[in-house]
Amino acid sequence: MTNDLQSSETKLKMAQALKKLVNYKTFSKITVGDIITECGLNRNSFYYHFENMFDLLYWTYDQEIQNIVAAFQNANADYTQSFEFILSYIDQNINLCQAAYESLGENDLENMIERDLKLFLTGSVAHVTEELKVGISEDYKNFLIFNFSPMVRFQIVWYIKYNDKLDKPRFLEYIKTTFYNSLTAVIMAAGKKGL
Repeated sequence: MTNDLQSSETKLKMAQALKKLVNYKTFSKITVGDIITECGLNRNSFYYHFENMFDLLYWTYDQEIQNIVAAFQNANADYTQSFEFILSYIDQNINLCQAAYESLGENDLENMIERDLKLFLTGSVAHVTEELKVGISEDYKNFLIFNFSPMVRFQIVWYIKYNDKLDKPRFLEYIKTTFYNSLTAVIMAAGKKGL
């Protein structure tokens, strides 16, 4: 086994331990000792890979986001399925998501999400332009991705922040309707103007 592969497996073990522990212990109460006990490693292994618990949380959540994006890309999911997938993931991993929100802060979490949102938005713009049979320039597609990204990012963070207070089916319908109708309207208008 190569060192890189072994290192990745060690990091994944610690991430899995963190995901398990946040289900019954608040993140601020989880210690390095808890992580290494849960995954059967030693303290040196932890500090070889991570500076502290926040570093582990950041890495874990970042890996989760990348896995989500890869999953709906591999499934060739449309925007509707992607929203359902994202919100379902949050529901199933709400303790980890809320730990990331509370410990990393809203801005860091939004920035983390935004990086991978671009892939989702690129696919959504392509899907809607194909569905409408409207041609728009690559420049305008990039403009749309840049402008829709904050809206979607904010809604995802909102869903994490207020997860237990939301009417989830209604929220999903709101976000799908708003996103699709807004995107459709601007693409139609851009197509008519030759953008």
